[in-house]
Amino acid sequence: MRIRIQFLPVDENVEIPVNYNYLVQSFIYHNISEKLSVFLHNKGYKYGKRLFKMFTFSRLLGKCQYRKSDKHLIFSENISLWVSSPETDFLESYATELLRKEEIRLGRSKVFIKSVEVGCTPPFNEEMLIKMLSPVTVYSTLEKKDGSKKTYFYHPREPEFCELISKNLKKKYKAFYRCEPPEEKFEIKPEKVSSRSLMIVNYKDFVIKGWLGVYRVRSHPELIKLGWDSGIGSKNSQGFGMFEFIIQKPEEVKNES
Repeated sequence: MRIRIQFLPVDENVEIPVNYNYLVQSFIYHNISEKLSVFLHNKGYKYGKRLFKMFTFSRLLGKCQYRKSDKHLIFSENISLWVSSPETDFLESYATELLRKEEIRLGRSKVFIKSVEVGCTPPFNEEMLIKMLSPVTVYSTLEKKDGSKKTYFYHPREPEFCELISKNLKKKYKAFYRCEPPEEKFEIKPEKVSSRSLMIVNYKDFVIKGWLGVYRVRSHPELIKLGWDSGIGSKNSQGFGMFEFIIQKPEEVKNES
């Protein structure tokens, strides 16, 4: 399930730092019930040693200008944000809290909640074409010769990219549904990914590399649906791995990044 929130500036503009993932994540936590916020922030859904928050969100969508002097995005019109989760209580709590407030802060700017809408749930097939609404990221922590550790982010054309996304999604399935997932592997292949698709995000002084673009996914419909609800890859609750379905041919899809 997913919802779309539309904001309007209270003043002339909404000014957001270009690395806004933590800001938006905090905005979500601060606008759900305290009980649910504590559960998601401190516990989440557990599988083994892994904890999953089971929600994700898109980039901020809308016309904006980039102010190079202080690395801020300047929005003067509608701003949209998609938030998605398989946990309907989470989304209902979020929508209810937002609609109770006349004005709300997004970073240092005041915004007015224009609307909160429930998105349509599409039919899920065994093969679908997707477009990333927020970058997808997968990585490994490697040990260098001197004993120090290095984070390696995989390119969509490396085999580990698909393998790690598949393993991660099956763990989420077990954590959330408390049962074994369908046996089929989740396959994801880049259809339209270029150097322009790379996004480098600074999250609380930690650099994360992720990829936008168009991909073809093949799997059991239940796994694809969970990926649609919770995001694919890593760091979903930090604003990574959200996608939408498209029906156009890859060469017809414009502005993928």
